[in-house]
Amino acid sequence: MEEIWGVECHISKRLNLMGIHNALQLARAHPTLIRKNFNVVLERAVRELNGESRIPLEELPAAK
Repeated sequence: MEEIWGVECHISKRLNLMGIHNALQLARAHPTLIRKNFNVVLERAVRELNGESRIPLEELPAAK
């Protein structure tokens, strides 16, 4: 699972202990549970795996 942004080797091992072994299982995990047990970065990854954009693609500068 290290191919997923924000999932490092030590996090992957902890996820495996929780029964999460692939991206589909991570996507199906509850984001709040992931944040509580890991961090906000991994929570955002879960939300993005579910199609929820966390970073706007384009930001227009304010008109002067």
